Amino acid sequence: AKVWAGGHGHEHLAVVRVFSTDEEVMLLNMSKMGWDQTVPCTSKSNMSAIDLILVYSKDLSGNSMANEVVMDMVNGFQMKMDMEMYGSTNVTMGTMYDWMECFSAIKSMSAMLNPEQDVYDSNGYTTNKHWVSGPNHVFKKILDAMYMGEYMDMYDSFFLMEMDAVPIKDNWLDQFEMEAHEVHDNDQAVRGSQYLGDKWDLFKQMMPVYLVEHINGNAIYNLKNSWTKYLYQAFTMAGDASMMEEMAFDVAFAMMTMAAESGDPMYAANWTGNNMTYNTHTMLVGNYANTLLNTSFEFGSYIRHGSSKNLFENLDDDKVTLGVAYFDHQGHFMETVPTHHPFKKILGITYFDQPNSTMKIEAPG
Repeated sequence: AKVWAGGHGHEHLAVVRVFSTDEEVMLLNMSKMGWDQTVPCTSKSNMSAIDLILVYSKDLSGNSMANEVVMDMVNGFQMKMDMEMYGSTNVTMGTMYDWMECFSAIKSMSAMLNPEQDVYDSNGYTTNKHWVSGPNHVFKKILDAMYMGEYMDMYDSFFLMEMDAVPIKDNWLDQFEMEAHEVHDNDQAVRGSQYLGDKWDLFKQMMPVYLVEHINGNAIYNLKNSWTKYLYQAFTMAGDASMMEEMAFDVAFAMMTMAAESGDPMYAANWTGNNMTYNTHTMLVGNYANTLLNTSFEFGSYIRHGSSKNLFENLDDDKVTLGVAYFDHQGHFMETVPTHHPFKKILGITYFDQPNSTMKIEAPG
């Protein structure tokens, strides 16, 4: 049995998974087997009831593929519960997985976004002014459900886990549970990871602090904290649609929090927190976003937020150029080129004067 330092009571928690595109439906489907490989827990918690909530951006009944994947999990969970309690089940469809015993329930929800709202664009502002619309509206629907809808007063906190949040260490659900209890003990509002990659390094000083230091949306949200509720209300206020349309919810949460901390009269009146309310001390999730990563990289966290498409081994060979710096004329490197390696292109940069040249070297047969 788990013993918590605070010695406090039972909590009701949720892991909320969001999906919209066909690719994300496929990733959800793959995670069913993946979670048996990287297990959420070793034994079910007796300190918390943890539900898994699957949130589809549109209407599940209008997408047979998405509905099939969801119902396979919902029914599989029911079968597993029936078998454990009664030794038999009336449920005929569905697949049982070992990881399901870590959860107390598996639920689904349709966010019912219309086509204008359901917009996603990983390139962000460059191509589509309303690129944040989809994630923002889904997040609003989740919080609507938590604060005044079908899940009202049911959960203490939830972890938002998008499809590119991938468990890489066993017992990641135990880690969420432990951190969720810490979040409540210390009255924290949001706990998650800042950007840990290096893509911003060259222009970081030109970016607003709230953007550089914002906690990525894949985070723990404490529904019992007054600042979490205030952020939700301020962000979704009907009179201020522009924030919902033009700023990602996680960046907006950072902006409002930092403004409140610095005494901005627009937000400070509602601020009762301290420098730990908006909290980056997490081992649960590490936010690498679009950073190119090696699988050999040692992650400190249990869940990697970063698409598998950004793993080096998953890139097509012709998309990768090897850069080499030459310090002298000896040319030892050139002897290694006609060997087995994945690089189609090699760019050599010399530290001495050398005319530009291109040569074609045959790979071994």
